[in-house]
Amino acid sequence: GNASGCLGAYMVEHGLLPIGADATATFYAGQGVEVARPGRVLVEARRKAVGDPITIRIAGEAVIVLKGELTVA
Repeated sequence: GNASGCLGAYMVEHGLLPIGADATATFYAGQGVEVARPGRVLVEARRKAVGDPITIRIAGEAVIVLKGELTVA
């Protein structure tokens, strides 16, 4: 999902993904096939005007496969 969000921002920045009248570009991205956990996410990239920041939203379902704890000393 994270890489798909970056891809959406890149594609909007470089004019590779069309932006609709609502200032949003959307696409579905497949993921997880290589680790036998296939799925897909919806990526929305929003930019109101050239030079404005690109806002990314990723939607989909997730399954927790690992939990951990990090302690910073």
